[in-house]
Amino acid sequence: MQTVSNSGAQESFIAKLSELIGISAEDVNVTAPLTDFGVDSLAAVELATWLKSELGIQTSQMEILGGVTIAQLLSRSSGDVQVSTKKKSAKSDKSERRKEKENAKLEKEKEKEKARKMKEKAKLQKEKEKAKLQKEKEKEKEKVKAQKVKEVKPVKPQTKALKSSKTSKSDMEVSLEKSLGSLVSSPAISKTPVLEIGSSSETGFKVKIAGATVISFSRPDSNNSLTAKMWESLLNVVKSASPNKPLVFATEDKRYFCSGFDLGTVAFGDRKFGEALVHYGELLDAIVSHPQPVLCICQGATRGGGMLFPCAADIVIAADNATFGFPEILHGGLPAVVSAAATKRLPRARCMYLMLTGKVISAYDGQSMGLVDSVVESEEIQKESSAIIRRLGIVTPELVALAKRRLPAYNVGDGLALAGELQDMIQGKVLFFSFSS
Repeated sequence: MQTVSNSGAQESFIAKLSELIGISAEDVNVTAPLTDFGVDSLAAVELATWLKSELGIQTSQMEILGGVTIAQLLSRSSGDVQVSTKKKSAKSDKSERRKEKENAKLEKEKEKEKARKMKEKAKLQKEKEKAKLQKEKEKEKEKVKAQKVKEVKPVKPQTKALKSSKTSKSDMEVSLEKSLGSLVSSPAISKTPVLEIGSSSETGFKVKIAGATVISFSRPDSNNSLTAKMWESLLNVVKSASPNKPLVFATEDKRYFCSGFDLGTVAFGDRKFGEALVHYGELLDAIVSHPQPVLCICQGATRGGGMLFPCAADIVIAADNATFGFPEILHGGLPAVVSAAATKRLPRARCMYLMLTGKVISAYDGQSMGLVDSVVESEEIQKESSAIIRRLGIVTPELVALAKRRLPAYNVGDGLALAGELQDMIQGKVLFFSFSS
């Protein structure tokens, strides 16, 4: 602190007033009430505080707002007054006030950003909960839908074309009974809606007939490989399968789909193997010429001759644990007949790569190459394949057979011819089943 005269105190007072209110020092009349200069309640509080701390003059907000003058306030000090040496310039004070405002603004923006982030987080959490709830609802809906499908029975269309399906089923069952002999019993055929045929120990596979003819490989001790006799039995079953039902190849062992020929019973180049290859080639033709869609449901390993089934199928669904390969060249043989099936789905370059190297590929690699249509989790493969079979069952066999035989059209003329054939089929025929619960 230093001692200054009244005139010095007056200058300090005027400088402070100019800083607070923003008026020029020349405009200040020390005999005029402070309120005439625009002093408000906030400025009055600050002036009172400043006067006490800097000049030692006691006053109040009410007195300043009541019309007191600078001269009156300064007259309260006797002689010289103590003025702080820390007096700042108006410019310095304005700079600090500006900084304070900027800091306050930054704090306010930080608070707003924090509030925004909290709001976004809450919104995201709400969306997650909503998605989870929606997923649970869809899962429950699918469950109910699946239950309804089990209970649904198709209404028999009143057309001769569809009535003939019942007769063909009966003929098919009789044909299967003849081809598999004692493995089929007539009472089971006539009384049970789901027909199960075969013993895995004798045929290497089982057959179930319901909405589709399902052939499941079931020879796990031999990695689902088949002997020459088993290939012949399989050929007979495929030839005898109903032309009005999809044909499905599956496995009862999640580790193996089909490993092709049982090389413990035949060897590349011997007479038995040559005879078996004849049946194998006929099997390929029978699968390709089946009127209804052929589905291949692959789980685990598919190798060698077993590659016939995904290569010749119309629809291939693979579990995420499925693998595929042509290992013949590594065992002193060649994928001769099966290579004819491979070109149905794989480009020649891919065939050469896989058959020359014997490389094993995953289900996802197979999908990228065109060998596999869809890859699903192992636990979901039964659900996926059942859904496809149900979907195919909605349409009449005649329409599905026409689609398989003629689609896709090779050119516009072929497409127009197909449309004409479809028009002829529509005349007097019901092309879709009706379902009622």
